Amino acid sequence: MNRLSTLALVALTWATGAFAFTEKDAKRFVEAHLPLTDRLATDTAYVGRHVRLTLTALAAMPWGERVPEQEARHFILPPRVADEALDESRQLFFEQLHTRLQGMTMEEAVMEVNHWCRQHAAYRHTDSRTLAPTATMLTAYGNHRELAVMTVAALRAVAIPARLVTAVFPHTDSSRSWVEVWTDGTWHHIDPCQPQPVLDKADFMTDASRAMFVGVDVFGRYADGEAEVVRDFSLLTNINVTASYTPTSRLDVTVVDKKGRAVAEAEVECKVWNTAGLTTVATLCTGRDGHASIALGRGDIMIWASKDGLYDMAQASMTHDRRVKLRLGDAAFPRQMNVSMQAPMAVPTAPHVTQQQQQQQANDLRVKDDDATRMSYEATLTDDRWRGNQATIQALTEGPWDTRMTSKLLDLLTEKDWHDVSLDVLHDNLYTQTATDELNDIQMRYVVNPRIAGEPLVPYKWFLRGRMRHIGSMAELVTWCRDSIVLVSGQNPQQLCQTPTSVYTSRLADDLGKRLFFVATARSLGYPARINEVDGRLQWHDDEQWRDVPPLSYARMSQKADTAASGSLRLLFTPAAGIVNPRYCKHFTISRLHDGKLHRLSFPDNSSLRTIAPDSLVLRPGTYILSAGVRHKDGSVAASLLTFDVTPAARTDLSFTLPRRRQQR
Repeated sequence: MNRLSTLALVALTWATGAFAFTEKDAKRFVEAHLPLTDRLATDTAYVGRHVRLTLTALAAMPWGERVPEQEARHFILPPRVADEALDESRQLFFEQLHTRLQGMTMEEAVMEVNHWCRQHAAYRHTDSRTLAPTATMLTAYGNHRELAVMTVAALRAVAIPARLVTAVFPHTDSSRSWVEVWTDGTWHHIDPCQPQPVLDKADFMTDASRAMFVGVDVFGRYADGEAEVVRDFSLLTNINVTASYTPTSRLDVTVVDKKGRAVAEAEVECKVWNTAGLTTVATLCTGRDGHASIALGRGDIMIWASKDGLYDMAQASMTHDRRVKLRLGDAAFPRQMNVSMQAPMAVPTAPHVTQQQQQQQANDLRVKDDDATRMSYEATLTDDRWRGNQATIQALTEGPWDTRMTSKLLDLLTEKDWHDVSLDVLHDNLYTQTATDELNDIQMRYVVNPRIAGEPLVPYKWFLRGRMRHIGSMAELVTWCRDSIVLVSGQNPQQLCQTPTSVYTSRLADDLGKRLFFVATARSLGYPARINEVDGRLQWHDDEQWRDVPPLSYARMSQKADTAASGSLRLLFTPAAGIVNPRYCKHFTISRLHDGKLHRLSFPDNSSLRTIAPDSLVLRPGTYILSAGVRHKDGSVAASLLTFDVTPAARTDLSFTLPRRRQQR
């Protein structure tokens, strides 16, 4: 019997101090806190295997017995770091790392793991979907979030508690993810795939010191006093670690109704100016007394409260007015509001006292070696598009499929899809049509295309085509979804995407899962369907135009209502500050005000006014807010919020420009 097998046997119970952490107990904890999508789509064998690997690592690593039960439960045991697809990285990473770390202290092991991560992946801007840790490693690059997820997964694989940290910055149009690690009783931070000779040293610290909120999502219910609990979602706890990076002040918010009575369970969103609009960084929930409180960085914050479609908003300075009272009502949003928002001042970081100059030089040399190791692997990749997934594409092209059809299918995939799409998914989508010349662009993009939104790709078409073949129209599909699928709320706080097959099998879904299932089933049956890329509308195409699908709780579809459902917007921009073609998410954004909340419209990266609305922009009826702003060199923002209405079968003209100077308070 090899050493790993022996460790797996002795690790069925991991004990330290006065408690015992058994396999049964660990498995029960994981299963009780899995989000809906994992609970329905993940087999029990995966959970059991994952738990045994965790206990094996705790028994194998020399610091395992020193890890408290709470840190082990919440920051080693969870199978998921964030919103990435689940994979088998825990076993792979443990096998590659556990002998490499023998003889090291816990702190030395953290830095060694970060060097290992650097050898396997470096930063590159990519789209927002998060690859699984193994896929990031095989790709050899990732965005900040993917590098952080891979690093957390690697640390947890060798029994080091680790967690993903995120911040949306108010002084620049960016956000950042990094890693916190627990070593011998203290939480420290590291920059993933950017090794340093000491902990708590990172290039992002100046930016972090200007954050209004720095948060961590923790698996399960977590409240030990080490950090402020912002929101308890039962399956997940959002905690506030801002004070670890910048001075904070406490914001107290009271929410009342029109008669001045306290409003319980109102949602309170704390928003900063980021990517040309108000972006939520933290969400609170009021108690019975209508009160909510949070520690934030010392800059300006916009507070937005809502419940049952009613809302109110106010701006607060965390250096002045830290008590805010919001009154929910149905009053119209101001037609124009000028705002000025200040970001926290940068906090100088204390230099690391060094006796460690030689360590820094040695570390820098190691980083160069890490890069050489990674680049040596990259040199073996025969096609830069497919990176470490080239075997999948080779197997596809060597198959019996029509080469024109396979080429068109591959062209539908995003760059990131190329890196992790499976052969099963590609085969599943090739049965639809082999005569490629008969397929128009709509059919290729909205029938053949395996991707619906930002979900991990799985095979579903053959499965649903066989089980839903009795459906003869879109109206019948709406009725089936309404009658057969039970809507579940509060069981998916991370907004993960359910697989269509798990929705069909369980007949349970949250709102997003139900919408994804509708589109997946329509495409499986040959009907073009989509979740509108701009505003999230559920739509189907009838060879003439896109039609809105009514809420899936309705039994009938009204084509007359669909035809009149859209209006249009013509944007008239007055050039300012040398800008004649403002860019979306840099100079302006558009959000729909619905159900008391702001929902930002989405457009492709680097979109501009001329590309998204060369003449006019088709929108569903409702109230919208256009945000336009200028960021100054010190990170502060001068902005205007313009409210307008879109009405059915009519065009709205809206004139706007960019603020030329700072707005006065």
